[in-house]
Amino acid sequence: MHDGYVAADAGAAPKRSDAIDALRGVAALSVVVFHCWLYASVNPNRPVRHTTADFALFETRIGLILFFVVSGFLLYGPFARAVASDGAPPSVRRYALRRVARILPAYYAALAGAVLLVAAASATPGARPVGARDLPLFLFFGQNYSGTTIMRLNPVTWTLCIEAAFYVMLPVFGLVVYRLARSHRWIEPLAIAALVALGIGWAHLASGGNASLPVIKALPAFLPYFAVGMMCAVAVRSGGPGAAGRLGLVALGAGVVAANGVWHATGGAASVSWLGTLTDLPAAVGFGLIVIAASSDAGRGRVSVALRPLAAVGVVSYGLYLWHVPLLLVLRGAGVMPRNTLAVFAVVVPIALVVATASWVFIERPALRWTRRPRPDRARPAAARRGDAARAAHSAT
Repeated sequence: MHDGYVAADAGAAPKRSDAIDALRGVAALSVVVFHCWLYASVNPNRPVRHTTADFALFETRIGLILFFVVSGFLLYGPFARAVASDGAPPSVRRYALRRVARILPAYYAALAGAVLLVAAASATPGARPVGARDLPLFLFFGQNYSGTTIMRLNPVTWTLCIEAAFYVMLPVFGLVVYRLARSHRWIEPLAIAALVALGIGWAHLASGGNASLPVIKALPAFLPYFAVGMMCAVAVRSGGPGAAGRLGLVALGAGVVAANGVWHATGGAASVSWLGTLTDLPAAVGFGLIVIAASSDAGRGRVSVALRPLAAVGVVSYGLYLWHVPLLLVLRGAGVMPRNTLAVFAVVVPIALVVATASWVFIERPALRWTRRPRPDRARPAAARRGDAARAAHSAT
């Protein structure tokens, strides 16, 4: 959904962060575990939680919250650093080109695969194929805006619609904040906090009025999660904590995330009706603390040997996210999927990782490299470009 890159400043070339990639790996595997539990159920459309294990596995769904937090952190980071340094704002053209290259090629390949795989498994419980008339909505991330397509075909793509809407909103928000905050720095945190307030208000109104799924699954309801990541970008732009501080933030963040799960599992979240769909906001804050620790200058780009496999999964996490549900449906339809969640995970993850790696090697990485190619005129020496400009001016006189 986003890149695992962190830039030193608004104009610097991005550098891959293993620590952020490890978090993306955790997020992706968490979502896969949730869907392994879901699609191993007798009826994936109406899963039932009976045991403690069921409640624990259900809470792995919050991997998507981590994705939103990391997206807000990485994508707002260049704007936050530009505000702090009084430097030039990020190039919207470069930003848009990279977002398109990062998301669309792999998404379209997975969309074609989902059409074929879900059609082959159309009689499988949990499969939700769509008709040819509805497919154009998926081409433009419009499936969230129709009751006949939302959560269908490849259900996980509803989050990509949220991400795509955020991608469109962010440069507008970032440039407005950049211009206002250069003279009044307090405007930046206030504007980000306003996103949280907007999300809470939207979710409260949606939850209290029997709103439709497209309203509940709209960007405003998820803005607080992105805003947490954006606030993290503001917090770390002047450096991060030392080793002891990073460990403390990870421990505290993990504790808050775990408490969020317990709160949901015991029914406490359901009693906070005014918060609506934002009862995972504590988890977002916990993830934010972990992101701050992972992105600090002292530890940037370095993870322990034990975490390197997670970082490797994070690199291919977009493909893993896109392909795992159609593969689960095909395996269940073929009668080869076990009914134990961990066994399902052991079967589907190796297959999904192979497909995701192929997506990264043959589609995603080449597309990203294409965006980094210098434009022909900029690849020439500066003196030659000045000579061209002088000759053009001379010929015009």
